[in-house]
Amino acid sequence: QIADRGGMHAVWTGEHHGMNFTIAPNPFLNLVDLASKTKNVRLGTGTVIAPFWHPIKLAGEAAMTDIITNGRLELGIARGAYSFEYERLMPGLDAWNAGQRMRELIPAVKKLWEGDYAHEGEFWKFPSTTSSPLPLQEPHPPIWVAARDPNSHEFAVSNGCNVQVTPLHFGDDEVEKLVGHFNAACEKFSEMPRPQIMLLRHTYVASSEDDAQVAADEVNVFYNYFGAWFKNERPV
Repeated sequence: QIADRGGMHAVWTGEHHGMNFTIAPNPFLNLVDLASKTKNVRLGTGTVIAPFWHPIKLAGEAAMTDIITNGRLELGIARGAYSFEYERLMPGLDAWNAGQRMRELIPAVKKLWEGDYAHEGEFWKFPSTTSSPLPLQEPHPPIWVAARDPNSHEFAVSNGCNVQVTPLHFGDDEVEKLVGHFNAACEKFSEMPRPQIMLLRHTYVASSEDDAQVAADEVNVFYNYFGAWFKNERPV
């Protein structure tokens, strides 16, 4: 509500399972709740985890969220980051196959919003279907793809999607590298409208040096948890 009153552009929430971090097993529920408490701020999924969704289910739930939020939805989609979650929800899934599922899912969702779409893919198959409901925004809510490697940037740009990048704990060189991937993809697919790029940075506004130190310590703790979730090599 402070962000809404203060003129911030958007509030984002992720999708996570079995971990007390961004507690949002279905981020659409969180966003619908926020929609009733805010007026202007855009409401984004940062992000839904592609391999955990069926295209028809994602198209319908995202569209319903767009309607309930009065056209304020921003739909961020990722392959997922944590082996911890893969092993619990889809045992045997790895980052490569999760990424392939994302690349099949996003075009299918867009086609379902257009209507009368049948799908014959590697991961999903279904007869002619139209999303019910259809989203309020036309032609559909903005789609954001979480990307790091050049191929992911090219997939996003060539499919008319915006890009989210996360430099993690690295410095400005990592920011420049990721933005370089984005610019290269835009140049390669120059016939497409240039999308937007969003940078996720952990940021804290401190009231004092002591306060800033507390934040630094907490970020350090977070990245210890992140490493445990990401590699899934030891108990969290």
